[in-house]
Amino acid sequence: KSSTLGSDGIILKDPPESSATTSTSISPPPLPPLPPYEPKGKEQLEQEAAEKEKKRKITAIALTDQDLFTVPVHRECKVFEGKFHNTGKKGGHGTIKYRDRTQKDWYEKGCKQWGLTGEWSQRDRKIYYSFMFADEAEILNVVLHEIYPVVDVIIILECTTTWQGEKKPLFFPKLNQSMETFKPYADKIRYIPYDFEDPRTADFLSRCMSEELAGPNWPPGIMQCRWIRQWGARDYLVHGAKDIRPHDVFIVADLDELLAREYLRALHHCDVYPEGVEGGENKCGRMGVFTFGHKYYFDCTVDRPHGHYHPNLVLGRCLNVIGAEELKRWWGEPKKYFPKPEGLLDSKMSGPGGWHMHSFLSTARVLWKWFSRSGRSAREHRGKWDNRWDQEDLVTIRKQREKCDEQKTFLSFDSEACEPLPHLIREHPADWAHFIRYVPDEKIPDLYGLQPWYHERLLQKRDDSAGKFDGKW
Repeated sequence: KSSTLGSDGIILKDPPESSATTSTSISPPPLPPLPPYEPKGKEQLEQEAAEKEKKRKITAIALTDQDLFTVPVHRECKVFEGKFHNTGKKGGHGTIKYRDRTQKDWYEKGCKQWGLTGEWSQRDRKIYYSFMFADEAEILNVVLHEIYPVVDVIIILECTTTWQGEKKPLFFPKLNQSMETFKPYADKIRYIPYDFEDPRTADFLSRCMSEELAGPNWPPGIMQCRWIRQWGARDYLVHGAKDIRPHDVFIVADLDELLAREYLRALHHCDVYPEGVEGGENKCGRMGVFTFGHKYYFDCTVDRPHGHYHPNLVLGRCLNVIGAEELKRWWGEPKKYFPKPEGLLDSKMSGPGGWHMHSFLSTARVLWKWFSRSGRSAREHRGKWDNRWDQEDLVTIRKQREKCDEQKTFLSFDSEACEPLPHLIREHPADWAHFIRYVPDEKIPDLYGLQPWYHERLLQKRDDSAGKFDGKW
């Protein structure tokens, strides 16, 4: 399919609308309009330059910095005990102690502390870092700032519909054209708009409501269609890495699964599985990365030493053998249309090497995920498949965000002192306080002016039968 490329290599043209959907949906409201063009005077230009410099300090990599791996000022982790708000009890000593210990070697050059092998030496290796983007611009900001200095290619795929089949705008081109935030990273970005029209996915979407396509774990119906959209999109990420070499590394992540700059640096200097394994030069296998599991903000974490098991990575010579989707899932529940290849080595884990930033969003944005994700929403788990939300749902999410009251295994602790944090967060803690700890919705900065879009879209799905909306997001 032909696309128009901008001078920076980013695809700017929206793909044609796909007819391969399985559910009807209302037309989404447009994004907030860009301001009209007006000639700028000298005073305005000087003011904009000052604002741009201020924003650069918050959002952009200082490309002239000699050391991109600065060690933060040490803050002693004084309290190795968190609070479980679900039960009101204190605990989590082992988890917090483990997180604090990782800071000792986190910023040092070496392979062993990451669970990697080999001697530290510069390898002729490029890193391709891929993920799918929906609309979480703030998380994207943190991710790009963290990975840009140490990866060679950043593959961003954005779909024209949600996993549930509702049309959505392509946010990234609009944000990239209208704001300066992402332009410092443009030379490494390969942006792919995706409309589910590749032959296999389009065929599956035309039959997913009536036929079993993936296996007995996904019977025909709405859920199978949702997952097929996600699987097809993730598999398509490999189209951004057609020039990958056998010894290069391909990483597949969800946007909120972030590998640390220091871990990525190690991939340039250490063996990548199955390198270093006897006979590994003729075998294929994948590597997973343990990451610290968080929800809503870094001070809210799951009571496990690391808590999450992605992203995943593979050598370039094995990418087409495994594929991006199966690299992520590793045939945990085999899909009958993609049988597991023979001769693969067992997977290997490394890390901890990053963070899972699950739902680092405002209350309204967390609620919106109900209507865009592939898995069941909390409302659907209660047996309500009406594509709606009510006041009780909103209040529940608001409480969970405020209290870190997600499940009995989640606790709150001092993440700034007791755990390594992404560079953008620790370099500008005041600007990113809402990523560190709970901040009320009305005080969360709307850096990209997108909150009105979510509010308008959500109001179209409101159910007032269980109580009238109080107007407070």
